[in-house]
Amino acid sequence: MAKPSGHLPGTFCWFELSTTDPGAAVAFYTGLLGWKTRHEEMSGGGTYTMLRAGGGDVAGLYELSPQLVGEGVPPHWLSYVATEDVDAATKRAAKLGGTVVGEPADVPNVARVSGIMDPSGALFALYQPAGFPGSADVGDVAGRVSWMELQTSDPEAAGRFYGGLFDWKQETSKSEGVDYTVFSMGSTQVAGMMQIQPGWGEVPSNWSPYFQVDDCEHAAREAKRLGGTVLVDPRRLPGAGTFAVLEDPQGAVFNVLEAPR
Repeated sequence: MAKPSGHLPGTFCWFELSTTDPGAAVAFYTGLLGWKTRHEEMSGGGTYTMLRAGGGDVAGLYELSPQLVGEGVPPHWLSYVATEDVDAATKRAAKLGGTVVGEPADVPNVARVSGIMDPSGALFALYQPAGFPGSADVGDVAGRVSWMELQTSDPEAAGRFYGGLFDWKQETSKSEGVDYTVFSMGSTQVAGMMQIQPGWGEVPSNWSPYFQVDDCEHAAREAKRLGGTVLVDPRRLPGAGTFAVLEDPQGAVFNVLEAPR
C-alpha cells in the first residue's frame, strides 16, 4: 500500500504530462508501465487523470490547451519541486538568473505553484502543497519515478542556480567518459546533471524523469509496439542499472530505468 507523502523542500514531488491526446496517452502509458488511472474534473474545466502505481498517485496527465498548442508548445513532462513558500522561491529564482514563465497561482485544494526556466533553458515548477502533498510513497515498484536528471547546455550556470535556489550540493564524477553531477541534500540524492553532448542533435536543456521498470529491454519493445519511439536503445551503466530513452506517440520524451540486479 502507498504511504503518506512527506516531500522535503527542495525535492521533486510531482510529475505531470501535458499532451495533445489524453486518451491515446493513457492507453500508451498504462500499457507500458502498468499504471492504473482515476479521473478528476478540473476547476477550470477539463479532466485531470491521476496515474497510479502501488496503490498511490505517482503522476498526472491533462490535455494541452489549444492556445498553447497554437503557440507551439509540444507535449512534455513537467516536474515539480517542493517548497515551503512558492512566492519567496519564485522571487529568489528570478534573482539567481532564472525566468519566471508562470507567476505563483493557486490550484484550489491542491497547491500553490509557479513555473520557472533555469538559466540554461530547462523548465520546472515549484510546488507548495495546499491539500495534495504530491506523489505517494509507493515503495520500490514499477511505474514510480526512480530518478530525475537535468540535461543542460551549461552545467556551471545550472549548478550555481540550483545550489542557490535549493541549497543543493554537487558531486561530479566521470560516467562513461562524461562528467556526471549528483545533486544532494544532506545524505539524500535529489537528481543528476549532465551536459548535452554534441552527438545528441537539437536537444534543448530539460528535466527528464526516469520511470522504474522491471525489464528495460521488454519496456523498449513494448514502447515500439504501442506506437512510441526508442530514441536511445537500452544501455547498461555499471552500478546504475539499464536505461532507455523513449518518446510517446504524441512526442513527449521520458526515460525508463531497470535497477541493477
